[in-house]
Formats: sequence, C-alpha cells, structure tokens
Amino acid sequence: MLAATAVLVFWISLTLPLCQAGDDISFTLTPSFQNSNLLAFRGSAKGKETSIFLTSGQPGSVGRVYHKLPVRFRHADAPVKLVTFNTSFQFKITQPSCQQGEGFAFVVVPKPRAPPPGSVLGLMTPGRSLNHTFAVEFDTHQNMVYEDPPWQHVGVDLGSLISAQTTGSNMQELLASNLTLTAWIEYWGLYDTLEVRVSNGNRRPAKPDLELPRVRLPAILQRESYYVGFSASTGQCHQYYQIYKWSFTTRYVSHPPNKSAPPGACKAWYCSRTNFIVAVLLSSAGLGVAMLLLGAALLQFQAFLRVYLKTRSIQRRNKAGCSFTLFSFEELALATKNFSDKELLGRGGMGSVYKGVLSSDGSVVAVKLLANDSKESHHQFISELSIISRLQHKNLVSLRGWCHEKSKLILVYEFMPNGSLDTILFDHRRVLQWDQRYNIAQGIAEALAFLHGGWEHKIVHRDVKAANVLLDADFVPRLGDFGLARFMDATTEDMTKVGTLGYIAPELAYTGRATVKSDVYGFGVVLLEIATGLHALDKSFEADGITLLDWVWKANTGGMLLEAADVKLIKCFDALQMERVLTLGLLCCHPDADSRPTMRECCQFLSGDVPAPVPPTSRPVTLSYYAEHPAIQALNEP
Repeated sequence: MLAATAVLVFWISLTLPLCQAGDDISFTLTPSFQNSNLLAFRGSAKGKETSIFLTSGQPGSVGRVYHKLPVRFRHADAPVKLVTFNTSFQFKITQPSCQQGEGFAFVVVPKPRAPPPGSVLGLMTPGRSLNHTFAVEFDTHQNMVYEDPPWQHVGVDLGSLISAQTTGSNMQELLASNLTLTAWIEYWGLYDTLEVRVSNGNRRPAKPDLELPRVRLPAILQRESYYVGFSASTGQCHQYYQIYKWSFTTRYVSHPPNKSAPPGACKAWYCSRTNFIVAVLLSSAGLGVAMLLLGAALLQFQAFLRVYLKTRSIQRRNKAGCSFTLFSFEELALATKNFSDKELLGRGGMGSVYKGVLSSDGSVVAVKLLANDSKESHHQFISELSIISRLQHKNLVSLRGWCHEKSKLILVYEFMPNGSLDTILFDHRRVLQWDQRYNIAQGIAEALAFLHGGWEHKIVHRDVKAANVLLDADFVPRLGDFGLARFMDATTEDMTKVGTLGYIAPELAYTGRATVKSDVYGFGVVLLEIATGLHALDKSFEADGITLLDWVWKANTGGMLLEAADVKLIKCFDALQMERVLTLGLLCCHPDADSRPTMRECCQFLSGDVPAPVPPTSRPVTLSYYAEHPAIQALNEP
C-alpha cells in the first residue's frame, strides 16, 4: 500500500498542473464582489453582491476594475523568459435601449489608473495611443476612426485601438443577445500565439474565434509588471457590462530566440512535462522484473491509474490551464485548526467536512477529508476530482483544489454559509420561505439538466438528495457530492452502492444500473420534501409503515393534494406553484422510468413555460417494462 501511495503522489504530481510556483500567479474570483479587498475599482465601476458592474449604465459612463496585485509578465534579469497566461470570465452585456453603446475590454496596463472621462472603452481619449497596453475588446459600436467593422465584434488591441484582428459578423448575434457569455483568452509565450474564444455556455469551444500567431506580446508589454482587469464605457447609450466570475493564471517558460515551432507542435505550457512522462513510461519497460515484485496490489493500482489518466486526458488536450490548486496537508491543517471538531460541518459515510480559512488569501472554504485511504475512497476521490473540476455552472459546487499527502485524500470546495438544504428544511425551529424553496427547486433542476445534457458528456449524479444540495449566502442552491457520479459511458456498480434509501428509484432493484431517469426519481423525492417539509423516510410515517411518497399519493388520490403542504408555511405560499411542485414530484417518482419527464422538461414545468401534466388520480403500479428481466419472469411463473 505504501508503494501504491508513492506511485499515486508521483503520477498525480506529473499529470496535474500546479497553480503556484515561483513567480506564477493564479486566482479565481467569484461573488460576492461587494467590499472586495482583492479588487481596485475606478470611475463608475462597482462591486456588488452577484457581479462587477463596469459602468453605471448611464450615457457617458466609464469605469475600470483591476486585481490589486501586479502581475510579472517578464523577468528583468532574464529577458528571454516570456509569460504564458490564460484567463476566463463570465460576462453579460445588457443593451436595453440601443444597439450602439461602446463596450468593454479585458486589459493589461502599466498602472491601475482611473479611466479618462469620455474615453473609448474606458481605455483612451481620441488622439491618444495605448503605449505598453494590451487589450481584448468586446466592442458594441462601430467607430470608423479605429477602422471597426460594421458589426459588434471582439478584437485584439496591441498598443492601439485599431485592432490587429477582429471577429466576423457571426459574433454580432452573441454580443447583442443580452445572455451571460463566457470568454477564454490564452497566450502561449513559447510560440507567441494568442487565442480568443467566446461561448454562451460553460464549455470551452474547440475552435478559437480569433487566433494570432507570432504576436510577440513582450514587444508591447516591455515593463516587468502590469495590472490586469477590465475597462468599459457606455458612449451615448444606456448599457450595462457585468462580470460574474473571473479566473487568471500565468506560467513562465524558457523561450529560445528565433526558434519557431514545428508544424503541429503542442503549444501548451505543459508539453515538456508530457515529454517527460513519455520518457518515464519508456524507461519503465526495462524495470518490468522489479515491477513484478510489487505484487497483485500494484497491478490493481496500475489499473486504477489508467482509469484516472483517461479522465484527465481531456483536460490536457483542452489546454484549459490551471483550474484548481494543489494544497499542502499543513496548509489545510492550519486552515481547519488541525481538523478540529469545532470546525466540523458534517460527517458522512465517506468522510467529514470542515470549515477552513486559507492563510494565503483569507478565504473561507469547505475541506472534505475522506474517511480513509482505501480503494473505495480512491474511487470517490478520483470521481469528484475528474468530474466537478471540469464543470462550471451557477448551481454546482465549485472545486477550489485538492491534497493527497500522509495517506490523506482531501478535496477543497467553495464554502456554503447556509449549509445543506436538509439541515434547514427539516428543522422545526427554522422556516424556509416559499419563494426561497421554489427558487431552490428551480436551481436543482437546472443543475441536473446541465449534467444530463448541457455538457460534452452525460453525467449521472447517482445520489440526488436534500443533504447534497448546498445553499450559499443568498440561498442559491449548489448541487454537490460527486463521489458516486459517473459518466454515462462508464459501467455502474450494483445498486447497493448507489444512492441513499428513500431516494433510490425502484428499477435499480431489478436492473442494478443507474441512469438519468434514476436521477429524476431522486429529484422528485426532493421536490416532495421541499413542498412538505418532511423527510423521505420521516419518522412520523413509521407507525403506518409508509414513506413520504406514499403519503403524498394518498393526498392526491383523495383530491387534497395541497393539504400536503408544509404546515410551517401556515399557508403562506403561491397555491399554483405549490401544486406544480407536488404534481411534478409525483410525476418524477413514477414507477415506470420511461414515464418520468426529463430534467429539461422539469425546468420548463417549474418556469411555467409548459403546463405540468396532471398526475393520474390513482397511483400507477407497473412492472411491465421489466418483463424480460429474470427476476420478473420468476414472479410470473405458475
């Protein structure tokens, strides 16, 4: 086991990017931005609870926001070193009154100054130059002075507002959509290549919208350190520019002068590390006899590593940069006061969760310490690390980082101040108001719809329950605990290892295989809990030998569905919404998996876009869709 642990630490350290090394910088900023001590606001820019407003929205408004720490883009004592960086951010351009505001830009500037009044994009006034400044503009106005195309566009500005390259007319529809968009800006110093991508989803597009080879960014950024941030102006229109989330990472690589990249060469910063891994693999062939001495345990562990490396390969190919941090055990022990019981947030079958405060930036995190270093714990650790680290959605928990030291497996998450849904919902001393409950139901539905069809892979959560729904400071739900989650193309285990009693779909007893429909069943149970304030296996039902689902079906059959509403609400709820939640909960818990709605349909029902179907007056009972299963055939034999 010691040998296996050593191999795990060695291989993971090679295959995962490290977020902090030497002069590298890495940060991810998420709400709340109000009173942020990491950002400097200039002009009309302001930090609010859910986003950064770059302007006030009024005509003539200009604003800038910077990260307070300067970023070293080159070394004064080693001019052949060039920075490699990537940044991604979620943003929204709201154009309520006209389509010809000015826009905003991601900027790299020498000093964190306030924007000049009347400046274009908050960058410069007409007639001035952009010396030592790099920007990627999201321009909503054609300015003939700067040779803009006649459509809203994204452009790369290298010391001038006359863009070196701009997007085509296809970008007009995205920028004018009033939707929340995501941008990725990536620069590889080794090959002087810049790529820009924009999407209306969280998935990074394979093809860049802009690609500039031979940029030679250090020729523009000639100083040692710069400030990074955003700049905006409204021009003559009422427009709003909001930033919801921002990540930024730098890496330094050695740059041989006048050496061009061979065709098809990998441009990412980790290429040399990949070459090293290949060299290690080739060298290890000669050590086959020694490897046999490790026995069956090591062979099993190698199989585990192959699974892990497969799940990581997509990230490496995507060149997505550093999305989470490798923490040391000492750092997390310090953050949690040596994993003190006073900092304990909760304990489950697979481990314990502690509240922690990181000494590096003072941020509050949730530290999940897995119960042991067993094979099962390894599977849960790798599942969460490989799945949630690649997902970004407002209703999914955000992974901050991980640690594997001293036989400890640890995951670090964003802290949720209001804890889990079950701790509030089933506490008779606390009352969760109906509007909060309804928003929570919609948020959970959106998260599951994203997992089932909003990403490149379908993911089955396999443990949907109120205890796995976390609530942030504004009671926005975040679905968490992906230890049992699997990709749809993965082979699932038998049902005794899937889910929690009270939330398990009936077909699992016969098929043993979890699907998106079994997730829908768990969601249906959670909906009934939200509406009634009762647990799926509430103790009040023990005497009658029934469950919450049985009880709600009984109320529906008797034509008294609304009587199932939580008495703690003292009838302070929207009757149509309550009926919609209870009805949808029953439909999601239909014993026939094929009769359950999809999660996308659930989102439509809850939003009111589509009327929810009326459940049958009597409870359906069917095993017909298992007719070919041996267990059912045995029941039907005379």
